[in-house]
Amino acid sequence: MTLARIVLTVLAAFLLAASPATSAWAATCDVRQQAPPSTIGKQTWIDQAQFGFYVGNGINNRMALQSRFDRFVSFNELKFLAGRWRGEYDTGRRLASQLENMAADVDTLASICKRLDDAAFDETPFDYQRAERELRAIRSRINAIITPLVNYESSLGRYAGVMNAASQYYQGRAFPANRYMRIGPNPASVNSGINTLHARWRAILADFRTVYLGVTVSVDPAKDSDITNMATQAQTLSNLIGQTRAISRNLLPQVEFNRYATGDFIYDFCPIQEGRSYAIENTFQRGDKLSGLGNAVQTLDPKGMMWLIQEPVLRPHTRWKFTKNGNGFWKIQTEASVGTNHGLYTGPDTVVNLTKLRDNGTNLYSGQFWRCYGTEWSGTYRFSSSFSGEGKSIDLNRGQRNRSLGTTPVTMADTGAFGGQIWWIKPQ
Repeated sequence: MTLARIVLTVLAAFLLAASPATSAWAATCDVRQQAPPSTIGKQTWIDQAQFGFYVGNGINNRMALQSRFDRFVSFNELKFLAGRWRGEYDTGRRLASQLENMAADVDTLASICKRLDDAAFDETPFDYQRAERELRAIRSRINAIITPLVNYESSLGRYAGVMNAASQYYQGRAFPANRYMRIGPNPASVNSGINTLHARWRAILADFRTVYLGVTVSVDPAKDSDITNMATQAQTLSNLIGQTRAISRNLLPQVEFNRYATGDFIYDFCPIQEGRSYAIENTFQRGDKLSGLGNAVQTLDPKGMMWLIQEPVLRPHTRWKFTKNGNGFWKIQTEASVGTNHGLYTGPDTVVNLTKLRDNGTNLYSGQFWRCYGTEWSGTYRFSSSFSGEGKSIDLNRGQRNRSLGTTPVTMADTGAFGGQIWWIKPQ
């Protein structure tokens, strides 16, 4: 035992007279649980997933939130980084799991520290081969994580920088459509979440680098520095695992995350069942005291034009079926004799008519794909198309209403606080 070691031991015995069998050095091997940092809230993960969908995976650049950034100088990079968030989320989830699984390594490092201390203090035999095996195993797990962790932190830093600039660009801009239907999460909240995540992972990476550099495969009880080093690495690893758990505690289940990242969550806005027949009734027309289905969207065979017509009503002309097309979009098919393979469609002229439904996704024939949104009035809804985005909604062209026939054309109009854009969806 070295002279310095003897002095330290005597001093420890004096200071810890109440427990003379415990060395002061051994106390340094104890891993103390640090106060955990605040957790990342579930809404942060939802916002990130939705922003990635609205901005990064917009079908045709007509989605309202995406279009708000089209003049942002780094728009292409923002779209790219937001679009790949789905993969980055999975990377972060896997890294968090790998780090948390190293909790047993904290105990191993603390055990090596204690065994080194015992061997140095009372010359207990030290098993060098066992310690080397344990340290090599820990080192192997560290090596498997360090490069992906460095890359992930770098990617988050890039996204955080672009998102910070995008949030500043967004500030002060007025987007009326968001008053009437939710066009996406607030970019300021998304920015705050991304920068918080980056700061947390940057701190984790800094601690992990300490462990990466500090865990060696050779230790010697004759070296006080090795005992101190094992204690430091055990405590540092414990701390970063606690930080990781604060990030991962509210992670969304993969199925739920995918719903937000793909836009399928939009289907939850309206109580529609595939295969069931519905009438689409307008709330504004009730002011004319129409009854029954007199204010329902109907088709006139054979022209395929869309109207709201007073009674009497031929029921097949008011019956519609909704079919999911992915990304929150529906095809809305008529049951009238014009053909069940025809559905609602809008184009550059903003008129809502019928067209033969296609199966080419939502890039082509985008005017035949619709989203349904809830409104501030319970049980009522709005409809927007993939072609025109959330900035326009199905409305009534009251200027062309034929009072003698009781017909009012259906059209697309700027989304706003207009009764003609508020609809009931009633099962038939």
